[in-house]
Amino acid sequence: MAIELVTGKKGTVHVDSADDGALYAAIAGKGEYVLDLDDRLACTMTTANKAHVASGHGLMQGRHWLIDAEGVDLTIQNGTQGQKRNDLIVARYECDAKNGNIESVALKVIKGTPTTGTPADPACTRGDILEGAALVNEQPLWRIPLNGITVGTPIQMFDVLTPAKEAWDSVAQAVVKAAKVVLDNFRTSSTVVVTVPVAWPVDVSRVVAVVPSYVCQEYSDRIVVSDWGADGVDVRAGVDQNVSMTLHVLYV
Repeated sequence: MAIELVTGKKGTVHVDSADDGALYAAIAGKGEYVLDLDDRLACTMTTANKAHVASGHGLMQGRHWLIDAEGVDLTIQNGTQGQKRNDLIVARYECDAKNGNIESVALKVIKGTPTTGTPADPACTRGDILEGAALVNEQPLWRIPLNGITVGTPIQMFDVLTPAKEAWDSVAQAVVKAAKVVLDNFRTSSTVVVTVPVAWPVDVSRVVAVVPSYVCQEYSDRIVVSDWGADGVDVRAGVDQNVSMTLHVLYV
């Protein structure tokens, strides 16, 4: 079939997980994220051997999965005295190719390797779900560090996907603004960079660009603002002369 109306009534079952997955991946990105909903899969150690992952929603290469209000409890194996270890809590996607490509997801603990040095995270199985080439893919969620028999605080390993409204608001607030600063009658040099003091209209860390316009008092010359900072602007010129300059300061 060359073309198909996916979100349309056809009279037969024709929308599958690959259709939805492609749509979500195109909108949110092809990576793996946690959505800003519910408890955002918060993880706590309820006992020395039990991790609790709270409610939330994940996106795994376009596949939407969730944990309900009950949450999920997982067992962390005991540590080894005098050694360190990193375990990972992952969301494990599976596609059963021998049973009609039935798909499923579950949380799993991947046990790391104990060491007396710096522990490394255990490897996750990676696969390309969007291309239909993955029988297994594991999305890292939390690192559980163990130091001897002591279990540390879970460490987040996922990115929380910013809702589109919040992302748009943050962009709108970062609109570039402009101000003018006049530098009257300073002397340029043909041999050294001259730093001209500037009374910046905002904190200089907010300045994103400085565009100069200038009037040469004696000779025609090309004058360049090569850098700027708290002390002012660095000015390069080809001849020694007096110059008046207006800085068009762009800032956020």
